Amino acid sequence: MILLEDFMTAAGGRLVGSVEHPRWSGFAHDSRQVGADRIFVAMRTESGDGHAYISDAVENGAQLIVCERDPGCDLPYILVEDTGRALRDYGRWAVERFGPTVVAVCGSVGKTTVREFAHQLFARQRLTFRNPENFNGLTGLPLALGELGREHAFAILEMASDTRGEIAALAGIAPPKVCLLTTFDETYIEFFGSMSEIAAEHAPLVAALGPAGLLIYPAGDPVAEELADSHPGPKLAYGIGAGQLRAERLSSGSGRSTFILRGQGPEVEVELPHGGRGQVLCLLAALGAGLRLGLDPDQLISDCRNLRPPPGRLRRLAGRGGVTLTDDSFSISPASLANGLELLRRSAGRRICVLSGFEHLGPHEAAAARRVADDLAKVDEVVFYGPDTATLRSAARAAGLADGQIHRALNPSQARLQVDRLASHGDTVYVKGGPGARLERLLAELIADPADAANLCRQTRIWQNVVTINPDEPVWARIDLDAITANTRAFGQHLGPGAELIAVLKAEGYGHGALRVATAALDGGASRVAVARPGEARDLRAAGLDAPILVLGLTLPRQLRTAVLADCELTACDPEQIGALDNAARGLGRRVALHLKVDTGMGRIGARPEDVLELARMIEAAPNATLAGVYTHFGQASDRDLSRVRGQLAKFEKVLAELEQAGIDPGLRHCAATAAALRISAARLDAVRLGIGLLGIAPGPEIRLPPACRPALSMHARIVQVRPQKAGTLIGYGTSGRLGHDALIATVGAGYGDGFRRGPRSWGPVTVRGRQVPIVGQVCMDMFMVDATDVPGVRVGDQVDLIGPGLPAQAAADRTETIAYEVVSSLLARVPRV
Repeated sequence: MILLEDFMTAAGGRLVGSVEHPRWSGFAHDSRQVGADRIFVAMRTESGDGHAYISDAVENGAQLIVCERDPGCDLPYILVEDTGRALRDYGRWAVERFGPTVVAVCGSVGKTTVREFAHQLFARQRLTFRNPENFNGLTGLPLALGELGREHAFAILEMASDTRGEIAALAGIAPPKVCLLTTFDETYIEFFGSMSEIAAEHAPLVAALGPAGLLIYPAGDPVAEELADSHPGPKLAYGIGAGQLRAERLSSGSGRSTFILRGQGPEVEVELPHGGRGQVLCLLAALGAGLRLGLDPDQLISDCRNLRPPPGRLRRLAGRGGVTLTDDSFSISPASLANGLELLRRSAGRRICVLSGFEHLGPHEAAAARRVADDLAKVDEVVFYGPDTATLRSAARAAGLADGQIHRALNPSQARLQVDRLASHGDTVYVKGGPGARLERLLAELIADPADAANLCRQTRIWQNVVTINPDEPVWARIDLDAITANTRAFGQHLGPGAELIAVLKAEGYGHGALRVATAALDGGASRVAVARPGEARDLRAAGLDAPILVLGLTLPRQLRTAVLADCELTACDPEQIGALDNAARGLGRRVALHLKVDTGMGRIGARPEDVLELARMIEAAPNATLAGVYTHFGQASDRDLSRVRGQLAKFEKVLAELEQAGIDPGLRHCAATAAALRISAARLDAVRLGIGLLGIAPGPEIRLPPACRPALSMHARIVQVRPQKAGTLIGYGTSGRLGHDALIATVGAGYGDGFRRGPRSWGPVTVRGRQVPIVGQVCMDMFMVDATDVPGVRVGDQVDLIGPGLPAQAAADRTETIAYEVVSSLLARVPRV
């Protein structure tokens, strides 16, 4: 509870206006969660300036604002020099004034579980405060301390850092009397560089204990023991079979753990209603604090039976079809993954793991993956989730996980399909990932009772609206993989049975991401994929794709061995290529499958129709080559006049007839890409090659896709600056951007270096806050400017829609005098695909 006079005493500042209600329940820095009972603090953070959201806070009921400048509204406000410092000053004042016994929880693994266990145990005996959710850093902890009151005997405060000096600052706000250290590993080592630097970051918290403070730490942990050596006061080491407070005779299963607690009073049996060594360690830390702080030991031990872990930390949930889910979806680190896999080994039924990649390990990722690889290789099936799991997959494969046990998924729907296929009644599915993976969305689809969604992590309204993007990038493309799967299925239904669907992935899946498109299309019914170059096939194989791959382009001499090793089907159209590919396969002890390309009138690559029979015989005679297919390509299938296409089809049918008469099996016969497949049913043959159509983009303005198809790609950027400019000002390069009137100019963080075209014609208006705004001046490499004068409340961080429902790729192509293929395929690799 915050009293106005307390805040003014602690933080200073100047009150402007009169305040009717002198007390508030806490602070809010997010305009979406403010309400009338919280003080809105307009904070400046790395992600934005809260002053830009004051009008939103007012709309949501705010009654008092803390800010650094006139907010421009009728509400009373407190003017301070620095809102962040004002919050920290109040938090420091509240801890000192109300005087709770501060128990700081710090470390790499299990902090939140220790905090929650300690809070549940302490609160049954004394009124106890704890900081909620992830309010554990230099922004979050002072916000949380707005709810601290004089009634609280204890304050269990989780403290976390991803920035040098943050722990020291937190210790200055809330000096602890007890410090609970958890296990340390490489979590956030990308930001600190080494384990010694991680230890140095936490040292000020131990120093803040002083000689009278109690340090509780895990026995055998190198970083924790280094920190303990520096502490002159009382210490308590805990561990499983080690330390002063220890768990012995541990019996741990998926449903419960029991152990004998020794080292603090009479030995006693303790029961925890869920399993795993990791959670037992967390309980030991919490018990150690409770016992040393004088809480009733009998009640502490009794209350252990009712402890529940926080959402997303090894919680057991009932899954559909009698499957048991273990939800460990809140975060991922090497040590926490090892704990989870240890628990999974003890679980019932077949053991299936859904696993995202590590986060923030930097160059230490490979070593961390090798440490957990042996445990991962003992799992029955592993679904690797997301695009960043190559290091974990490679380590698990090297440790003995067979290719047949390795599965891929790039979105929740694909992961759900994999789990549904792999898991049966009585099996256990362990779901582990970091915040970037958002695997709670998968769990929401797997739980038996939808009401259990409330027990998942990241269920607040704010989290539901979060776009998972790299926050460091001002431009991104969103790829709807469910749309690609649905589009593939729609094509299969529209074209009918008989023809296989080949998903064409040229140019990195037309800018959508080749692996993403491949897995989504295969889920939708495609049987194989096609690429333009052998290198693209090699990359897909390296990423774990095991479907048949056809290379549509020709293989150059230096690519021969790479192409054969990629285990894909290759295109050939002359004797030299056939001979070279056969020799390369022989040298590698392989066989190579070839598709004969026939030039029926496009004039690009291919054999002359009259030469096909001889080339087919040459392939049949080659000891290391097989004729796997014969195909051609149409040059005018998107034109209104289809006469030339029908002529090409007639030539191709004649070639096929000659092969049949000669007794040669042509293998897979295919000639139709998206346009021809939709417009000429006779061209569908054994397979159709679907590229742009699978992405929900028509190959031509007069071609209709199946009704259920929808675009898979949208492109967005952020406004990086907003500034008023006077009439006559030149905006951007050259003189084309001279303003004819006073204007509010917004700079957008995307340019032609991202694929947002500069010319020959302008992209045209883009959308900000639902309004069309014109581009001013020339598009730069990394930015462009728009006139946002007519957009109410426009601010830094606002989303700008470049491609989407308001401007489909085809419309952008029409404006820029190109084709939709080029618009989406030109998006550069530096644009994140999410």
